[in-house]
Amino acid sequence: MTGSSVEFEEGPDANDVRRHAKKLYTASEYDRLYRKILYYAPNPGQLRFHNAQASEVQLLANNQGGKSVGAAAQITWDLLGWYPSFYEGRRHKVPSIIRPNECVAWVASTTSEMTRDINQAKLLGDLTQRNGLGTGMIPLDHIVGKPLMARGISTFVDMVSISRMNGKNASLSFKTYQQGRQSFQGDAVDFVWLDEQLPREHQDIYGEVLARLSTTAGRIYATLTPVLGRTDQRKRFEEPHPDREIVRMTIDDATHIPAEEREKIKSRYPEAERMTRLYGVDAQGEGAALNFNEADCSHTLRLDQIPHHWCFIAGLDFSHAGLSQSAHPFGYCLIAWDRDADVAYVVDAWKIRGALPASHAERIKANTVLCPVAWPHDGTRQSLSDGVTIANMYRKLGLQMRSQHATHKDGGYSFEASLLDIQNRLSSGRLKIAKHLHDLWSEMRNLHRENGLIVKVDDDVFSALRVAIMDLRYARPRYDGAFGGQERRSGIARGSDFDPWSGR
Repeated sequence: MTGSSVEFEEGPDANDVRRHAKKLYTASEYDRLYRKILYYAPNPGQLRFHNAQASEVQLLANNQGGKSVGAAAQITWDLLGWYPSFYEGRRHKVPSIIRPNECVAWVASTTSEMTRDINQAKLLGDLTQRNGLGTGMIPLDHIVGKPLMARGISTFVDMVSISRMNGKNASLSFKTYQQGRQSFQGDAVDFVWLDEQLPREHQDIYGEVLARLSTTAGRIYATLTPVLGRTDQRKRFEEPHPDREIVRMTIDDATHIPAEEREKIKSRYPEAERMTRLYGVDAQGEGAALNFNEADCSHTLRLDQIPHHWCFIAGLDFSHAGLSQSAHPFGYCLIAWDRDADVAYVVDAWKIRGALPASHAERIKANTVLCPVAWPHDGTRQSLSDGVTIANMYRKLGLQMRSQHATHKDGGYSFEASLLDIQNRLSSGRLKIAKHLHDLWSEMRNLHRENGLIVKVDDDVFSALRVAIMDLRYARPRYDGAFGGQERRSGIARGSDFDPWSGR
């Protein structure tokens, strides 16, 4: 734990531990104890994390789901310069800079105790035990000499040297968020593992870490259960970026926990914490507005697998500020409805920022079926230039807009009523969402209340879903073919305002 006020002493000698262990254990016992990385078998969530390609990877995970074990394995592979046959992720490239070590890694967590008891133990083993060094993910045979210990903090390693598979040297240092931004200054670093969320008062640490990677093309692994909510660290990953990636690990990925025990764990947490503790969802105000199990509410149906007699309806959420930076995104959602079973399947959903209505309409017509389009009440607003309503603007662009804005069956468009309808459908298995629709899943996870009211931020795709569900009774079987590349038949007779789908 580098710092001017901290003194150092040497830890246990890896050579002594090795000589003693080889006398004490058989070859197979030695391998199991001191070469654990060879026996590591990632669960589905850990494998998604390992196979990520971005420079900045944020692993949002449930408690006790294996996020620390997975990150310890990743750092071990990076330090050794060795990767298993199943690995499809990004590999270390040695930077063209002059320094004593070919690879440098930092690991940090909230406090010195957490860093020592979790991260250090996962990587180096339990140093309170006589032969504990080397019983973590990093093989004892690759630990060089004696770790440098921080005096005054029992068994806390400051730095340890690692021998890579090519014979070159690497170094691994341990830090804490309590040390503040200054302790993350200085060296060029290849890999940084930030375990758990940065406290709000130490969000500036992330910027320092980014600076350390500028000459190495290095990587940050941030593993966390987001109990602090949407901090700056979390918000950084909300806007799409080609070199940032969010990986989500849930209780359902924790295959090391028996299925029946997982169900018991789910019931233990208070409702307000359940989505965060089990599914890695940002903790929000008074708690999540929706409660659902993603595994139970997801589907993998493709559009071409949907029976021809099922009905379709699309929902929109308008953007009112055009190309301006203040404009919230335009949201779209497409539902296939099995009317007989009353199950709504969301088959497509997306949002787009900084585009005009013509671009929205072209994307919809190119990628979806011809069906009624539900729209919210603000679609009745008129343009200041020509007096055309927003809904009519999209109608002129070729979309089959419903004749009036979406309402509940008994009238009105209460947000709370539609939220209750969606919750009831999720709970009863009558609303299924395609697994790949990440924007919608993210918005649903993060929808929350403060002072009893829904916080309507980053809810563009969810709003489109809400509108489509309100008008679900107007869903109709698709026309033959799709919009894209075909002559479209209008749903409204030429010269008439009559809508054959609704009878209005």
